[in-house]
Amino acid sequence: MRPGTTRSGITLLDLVVLLALAGLSVFVLFPYLYQAVQRAVRTGCAFNLRTLGMGVQSYADAHGGSLPVGSGYQTQPGSPWGTSWWVDVYPYLSGGRTERWQQTVSSGSFALDSANPNLALIDGLHLSSMTCPASPLPWFNDPRRHISAANRQQLGRSPQGIVVPTYVAIAGSAPDMRVRNNQPPTEAASGRTTRDGPRGVLSASGAFPPNRSIRQAGLRDGVQHTLLLGEQADWFYDRQYEPAVLYEARSSWPDGAYIGLEVPYGDLSPTADGVNGSGEGRAYNITTIRHPINHRWRGHGVLAEAVTPIPSRPAEPPRVAADLPGPGHNQGLFSAHAGGVNVLFADGHVRFLSDTTDLRVLLYLATRDDDQFVDIGQMK
Repeated sequence: MRPGTTRSGITLLDLVVLLALAGLSVFVLFPYLYQAVQRAVRTGCAFNLRTLGMGVQSYADAHGGSLPVGSGYQTQPGSPWGTSWWVDVYPYLSGGRTERWQQTVSSGSFALDSANPNLALIDGLHLSSMTCPASPLPWFNDPRRHISAANRQQLGRSPQGIVVPTYVAIAGSAPDMRVRNNQPPTEAASGRTTRDGPRGVLSASGAFPPNRSIRQAGLRDGVQHTLLLGEQADWFYDRQYEPAVLYEARSSWPDGAYIGLEVPYGDLSPTADGVNGSGEGRAYNITTIRHPINHRWRGHGVLAEAVTPIPSRPAEPPRVAADLPGPGHNQGLFSAHAGGVNVLFADGHVRFLSDTTDLRVLLYLATRDDDQFVDIGQMK
């Protein structure tokens, strides 16, 4: 080294200072980055709901202003099941009008437990608008568990399963808020809700009642005050166990998007529920609002399937459990977003409803003709 010169470079002290500053920056910025990611994912979910809303509106435009049947019964000869609103809306969604889907519609049933030529066509069929990007739930059911052995033979060696969406149609409210407000029901039937059976209460007071189509003109509270769709996009947790047990509680689980009613559910009344008073008839892909947003506990009409092993201790029965196969009528709305759920209104706008939304307000929004006009702009 020549006299008068010095070495340049980073000393150990400089490196320590740089690492400390970098760590401090991450510590300070992480909450903001996390919030930005959450907002982006929530926006993606809202975009999905808007897409579904456009599909519903396109269907209504093509059918004289009538909305799809929320969950129908035995629309094909020899089929033990009806079809859901997804069957009607799917071809109106971006990417849905495909030759594969047209073949599916023309060939009939969507049942998983009986002879069904459709299974090979709907196996692995999925559109991005059917599932929330924040949801940790599987996109498809498990063919080994949820599709009969005879039907699995149609699916080849590596079946993906049937798509299980994270969005559900609103059948109505329990109690029926129009009747609760001492208003006469607008239908000629003796009532619009079943009695409280093993699966809870099924209502026909909303935009997507079971086994019937509602005209948009029948949304008497106004399209901006009536819910169409909402999220069912996260696990139910039972934390009395260690590790916590995860439960699947979607109204589309486990039979998938396209299944409707198990029984007719004709004229709903407080004394009859479609199955000789037993209340055991499954109604897929619709839900009757009865519990607060993100309730995540086993309440009346909430059934779920354990998807992780239940530890042997403690010995108490789990708080969330499935007494019957398939969903209850009152699974409700729940999401993977912090603090609330995205919902779609009948005018096509999407709003994020907070966990703190009053249950009575939610019940009014789920009822199409209670004559209570909730001021959405003042809601959190």
